[in-house]
Amino acid sequence: SPTPGGQESSGALLNIMKSQRERFRQRNEELELQNEQHQAQMQLLQGEIQHLKQDNLNLYEKIRFLQSCGTSSRGSSDVHVPVETKYKSSYEQRLDPFSTFNQSERQRKYAQLSVFEKIILSLVRFMASNKTARLGVFCYAAFLHALVFAVVYSMALTDVCKQDQAAKWHDAFVGHMQEVHGHLPEEPHG
Repeated sequence: SPTPGGQESSGALLNIMKSQRERFRQRNEELELQNEQHQAQMQLLQGEIQHLKQDNLNLYEKIRFLQSCGTSSRGSSDVHVPVETKYKSSYEQRLDPFSTFNQSERQRKYAQLSVFEKIILSLVRFMASNKTARLGVFCYAAFLHALVFAVVYSMALTDVCKQDQAAKWHDAFVGHMQEVHGHLPEEPHG
């Protein structure tokens, strides 16, 4: 029989658990809201970073133009500022018509591939770039070759054994025919 004090303590414990659950739920909602805000802020900052990189490349392009015109206020064009060297390779890569053409051709060819061909290409690229994958493919190919060799060898031995057994039974049959029936069996023609 439950005691009234026991029901009150379980009721108080239940109220404590409910209030704690409510606090956790509110805290969870606050954290989810903060997470969404941080994600949005991170996307905004990544967009700004890309925009600033593009601005820096454009500024480097202007610096190169001014240097080529000879109107640079620095005097000697041999002096390099660290910021310039940082963007030099990106700028030159953007100007290289062969790499741009090569990249656009690769994208065009990749777009023409079927889904199956894209999967095969991805697997080949993965295997070519990963030492463990190359070792796995080599071991797999070696295993398959060994398996095929073993099966062919086994079939050859089995076939040779069958031929030996057939010759043995034929000799036994010929011996039986001579001993029991007194004549040799006629050879089949043709």
